[in-house]
Amino acid sequence: MGLFDNLFKPKIEHNDPNVRKKAIKKIDDQEILVKIAKTDENSEVRNAAVWKINDESVLTNLAGNGDDSVSKIAKWKLDDADIRQDAAKKINDQSFLIDIAENDSDRWVRYNAIGNITDESFLIDIAKNDPDESIRYSAICNPNLKDQSVLMDIIKKDPYDSNRKSAVDKITSKSDLAKIAKKNSMEGVRKRANRRLNEVNVMRW
Repeated sequence: MGLFDNLFKPKIEHNDPNVRKKAIKKIDDQEILVKIAKTDENSEVRNAAVWKINDESVLTNLAGNGDDSVSKIAKWKLDDADIRQDAAKKINDQSFLIDIAENDSDRWVRYNAIGNITDESFLIDIAKNDPDESIRYSAICNPNLKDQSVLMDIIKKDPYDSNRKSAVDKITSKSDLAKIAKKNSMEGVRKRANRRLNEVNVMRW
């Protein structure tokens, strides 16, 4: 019976919190978002709703009266972008950093948050799929992204040579570097691979 109930419910009322969380991405109605932020039984769903609330008076109310995570996000959103940019460099809470990286409206706040994230799978997703080249760059440069096959894929496919070059700087295999130096479609990337190959040869001398 529960399965059939879900078939006819709006997704925001679905029993699965992951479905409700995804549904929030398509909701812009501030009253609905506020209701979800205050009443949904799942903290991740409540948090996702707060990230989409823009009314400062509502955020102020949630900052003072919401549960701990809702209040934390509301307070964060009320700060100016330059304050958030600086603060994102100093946060150690990984779940909050990921929240910021996924949801903050300011590009450079996201950039700085990504620089502190340790979850390689999250960094890989950002490095390969985020539409903003600067955000991808931050993930590529993060020392916790080490997967060589992912880096090679970025070197082949990213449309920006600066992102490809940063990935080249993290390649450790001489054979891979030689392949990049010979076959990559961007001249600057080929030159960077040659330089990196020389560095690797010196290190192993």
